[in-house]
Order: sequence, then structure tokens, then C-alpha cells
Amino acid sequence: MTKVTIDYPSSIARRKLSVLFNNSPFMLSLVHDMCDSQAIVLAAMCDGKSVTSAGNRIEADYEVTKLAAVIDVLENKFYLPVSRMKIATASDTGAGTVQAKYHIAEDDMDSLLQDPEAVLLMRERLALSKLKSRDERCLKRLVAVHGYEEVFRSLQALGAANDSFGRDCG
Repeated sequence: MTKVTIDYPSSIARRKLSVLFNNSPFMLSLVHDMCDSQAIVLAAMCDGKSVTSAGNRIEADYEVTKLAAVIDVLENKFYLPVSRMKIATASDTGAGTVQAKYHIAEDDMDSLLQDPEAVLLMRERLALSKLKSRDERCLKRLVAVHGYEEVFRSLQALGAANDSFGRDCG
């Protein structure tokens, strides 16, 4: 499998993204804020290519070292619509395993080209909603295990410590 950087060196990837999003200062700003590996992977996926982690046995257009970290940033910092396909395969030892292949779906790409700001804002709201829901579940679990009073005391102690820290450092 080919490493993505062979066909998409940093300068070419950034140029492709600049041309692709030339009507969107918003997207150009995001691309500018990306590190090279993020811009390279995004450029490949915007061209309709698929990527997988280096060393995986599944078929994809390109392989990328430390892809999970790159995808995490593209999804959770830049809120880009990355799709994943999980594929069952055999590991080196012969046991079954699941590996992921990532791409940007055609309809997501069309939406991203038409109104990138709306797409990313909607994805950001969805991500924040999921985060809030997860935090609420964690808080309910804490209260169930330790009781409301203990959790409340702990939060008060944290608040006082944070207030003190702000005064000392601000």
C-alpha cells in the first residue's frame, strides 16, 4: 500500500485544499491551522481516496502512520465529516480483528463544498451534545456511587482550589 505522503506532499496537499475551498475563507482558515499530516489526509479524502493505518491488512488507497490521532483531530477539533468503515480481517497471529478505513462520503463532500460553515457548526453542536450527555451519565454514576453530598463537597473543594489558582496566577 502506498504512503499518502508520496502522492500528497504537504505543499501539494495544501495547494489542493486552497483551490478546493477558495470560495470559503472559513475553510481556508481551518486548513491554515492544520498541521501537515492533517492537511495531507484531508486532501486525500477530499479527492475521494480512502486511508487506513500503516500496517493494516485491509485495502485502502493510502496508509498513514498514526492515523487514529489525525482522524481524531479532524473530527473533534475541526469537526470535519469523516466516515469510517470497519472491516473484519485476520491478524498476524491468525485471530480475527477489525480494522478501520476512513473516507469522506460523497454527500458529505458536496455539503462541505456548498456550505462548510453550516456543516461544521452542525457537527460541532452534535459533538458538544454527545459530550454533555456523556458528562451527565458520569455525574449520575458518581452520585449513585458516592452520594450527592460527597460529590457536592468534592465539587466545592475543586471550585475553591480553582479560584485560589486563578488569583495566584492571574
